[in-house]
Amino acid sequence: MPTKLTITINKISSVPSPTNSTIIQEFSIYMKENGSSEHHQNNNSKAVISFAKFLGSHPTFYDIRKKEQIILIEILSCRILFSFFSSIPGEYRNAS
Repeated sequence: MPTKLTITINKISSVPSPTNSTIIQEFSIYMKENGSSEHHQNNNSKAVISFAKFLGSHPTFYDIRKKEQIILIEILSCRILFSFFSSIPGEYRNAS
């Protein structure tokens, strides 16, 4: 079931960094004031909230200056996931 925009907006408070939380709130207001559809607002908000939670309390969005930093974070997270799933015994990985 899709998440409603109001529920997604309430999740902004769960972002570990107060700075990133403020940026996301301002971004949400910006999208609403510029006439973005609720669907668009909801999807963008979910994406930036997830990214902010992944970053944790540091770095903030202001600290990310180059696309290479985002790509590096993405590569590291994929390696962590791969490492995690590789450590699961085979009989559990293929269980349905």
